[in-house]
Amino acid sequence: MSPTVPNAAAGIYACATSTVSYWAGPQAGASETLEPGQYEFHVNTVTGLASAYEYGETIAPAAEVTVSFRPDGLPQLVARYANDTFIVRISLDETPMRFTGLGPYSVLSGICYFEPQAS
Repeated sequence: MSPTVPNAAAGIYACATSTVSYWAGPQAGASETLEPGQYEFHVNTVTGLASAYEYGETIAPAAEVTVSFRPDGLPQLVARYANDTFIVRISLDETPMRFTGLGPYSVLSGICYFEPQAS
């Protein structure tokens, strides 16, 4: 686990994507609403790995992420893929927790569910 993530935030954040907005590439300017379970990713703050799923099936092998916790009035977790191709911000002070993910051509948004894990 990253030393910047407090024990209370250690675990798996399952992020269910509800909207994809394309800001570049062939679909620039378009938005898409996804159905439940169509696409989600999990950020594990204990192992420092993230995985992507489509309809519950793994679509990408686990990738290393750097996880940091931002306190001081802005309680967020930020996970950054090692190659900087995807950055996700999870707001910890909302119920349900909301996330925004920035990729090379799109922005993902939706809600996250948290499963605590012993460190």
